[in-house]
Amino acid sequence: MHTIRTRKRKWIRWSAGAVMAIVVVLAGLAYLYDKPGGIADWQFSRATKMSSTIRIPIGQTPEEAVQKFRGDEKRQALLQADTDGGVLLFYNRSENAENANLQIEYVRKTWLGGWKWVWGGGYGQPVNTEEALSFMAMPKDKGIQGPFPILFGYVTDAAVESVVVKAAGRDAGSSKAESKDAVSIKAEIASYGPDRRIWYAVLPASAVVPYQIEAINGDGESIGAASTDDARDFGSVLKNH
Repeated sequence: MHTIRTRKRKWIRWSAGAVMAIVVVLAGLAYLYDKPGGIADWQFSRATKMSSTIRIPIGQTPEEAVQKFRGDEKRQALLQADTDGGVLLFYNRSENAENANLQIEYVRKTWLGGWKWVWGGGYGQPVNTEEALSFMAMPKDKGIQGPFPILFGYVTDAAVESVVVKAAGRDAGSSKAESKDAVSIKAEIASYGPDRRIWYAVLPASAVVPYQIEAINGDGESIGAASTDDARDFGSVLKNH
C-alpha cells in the first residue's frame, strides 16, 4: 500500500513538472514570436519585402500599439471595432474640413498580453457634395494577417441607411483567377459623433474584384452606386440624379 502511494506521489510530481515545463516552453515560444523584432516581425518583413527585420512595438491597448508604431502620441481613434481576433481603429488623417481623410489600422492581441500593429492604410480626397459616401478598398495581401479584403469610408449623405458591397468570388478548389460565385455583404455603419458616420465591409478571403458598392436609403432604394476593378482603389459613390 505504501509503495502504491509513493508511486502515485511520484506520478503527480512528474505530471506537475511536465505541465510546468510545457508552460515554460510555450511562454518562451510566445515571447520569441511576438517580441519586437521577433518571428512575427520577421515574417511581416519578408511578406512586405523589407531588406531587414522591422521591430514592431507592443502596446498595452490597441490605441497605444498604433501610437507606438506610428510614432505619434496625439493620434486618437474616431472609433474601434472588434474583428477577426483583433481590433480595427479608424482615424481622421487631417483636420481639413474640405478633404475626406480616413485611415484604418489593424492590431491584434499578442500571446504576451499586449497589442501589436499588423497593417493599415488610408486615403484622402476633396469632399464632394454630390457623393453619398466615400470609399477605399484594401486587398488580402499574402503574409498579412487580419480582416482583409476590406472596404471602408465615410458616409457623407444623411439619407444613407445601409451600404451593400458585392464582389465576385472564386469557386472552391479552383485555381483559376476568374471569379464566378458572387458574394454580397451588408456593411457595418458606426457613428463617431453627431451626424458623423463610418462604414466598413469585411469580405471573405475568396472575394475578388470587381467590387460594386451601393448606398441605400431608409425605403430600401438605391441612391447611388459605383464599381471598381482595382482592389486598392478609392473614390466616391455619387448620388443618383
